[in-house]
Amino acid sequence: FALTVSMRDTEKLFYGMRDISSAAPYQAPASAWQHHKAAQKKQLKIAVIIDSPIDSTVSPEAASAVEKAHDFLLKQGHQVEIINYPVDGKELIVSYYLMNGAETAAMFSGIEQGLRRPVEKNDMELMTWGIYQYGKKIPASHYIRALNFWDDAAFKMEQLFTEYDLLLTPTAATTAPKIDEDLQSDEIRDALEAAASLSENELHHVIDRMFERSLEITPYTQLANLTGQPAISLPTYLTQKGLPLGIQFTAARGREDLLLQIGRLFETEYGFKLPEYYQANK
Repeated sequence: FALTVSMRDTEKLFYGMRDISSAAPYQAPASAWQHHKAAQKKQLKIAVIIDSPIDSTVSPEAASAVEKAHDFLLKQGHQVEIINYPVDGKELIVSYYLMNGAETAAMFSGIEQGLRRPVEKNDMELMTWGIYQYGKKIPASHYIRALNFWDDAAFKMEQLFTEYDLLLTPTAATTAPKIDEDLQSDEIRDALEAAASLSENELHHVIDRMFERSLEITPYTQLANLTGQPAISLPTYLTQKGLPLGIQFTAARGREDLLLQIGRLFETEYGFKLPEYYQANK
């Protein structure tokens, strides 16, 4: 959504931008228009997940960020329970790669019509070329199957939020990599160069390896994006080296008010860990 440094700005931005467009293919549920200010539910029931949904490593400091938030919520009188991941996290990512490939292929089909020529490898980044070649070889039945999986995942999430008000996870499994850190390998780049000659199954494995290291850093955020739940990342933790690690809350569709409520609680009673510039100019 947006990057802000205070809940005041977050709330004003959200309610200021909120609108209904009759032409939009996706509409917010009616409940999203019923709250005009953040809720003040005295006791929240909050589910907690620390383990990675793709069985990758979670850094001790990312886990500590959630554990400290867990203890804080208990002291504030909220009910907190550790649960298992509600969907198949690995299958969720596979379905995303598949959808991304298919929609990238459709996008370049439109671009080609505008250019009046086929797009070439030099027209785009190498990673995009690989995704594009993968998408061109995906059968329509595989694409629909991925969308059906998302529908099922969205149903499971809405079922989860009939029992819990919020879901708490790390925002990321470790701190951000350096801007010049290479998350690929020469082997992967060679495979991407040859993407046009690879089969759908071969490209599936190339794309999986291409995103493997970056996915290990951020395995939590995809769930809300793909199932339609609102989520908020709160800057509550700094590592021993002074690097930020956030915690993420997810809510049911239309319950942004609960996210704003929990955000204000952490901001006022727990404290946000912001860069020095924002602390001085907040």
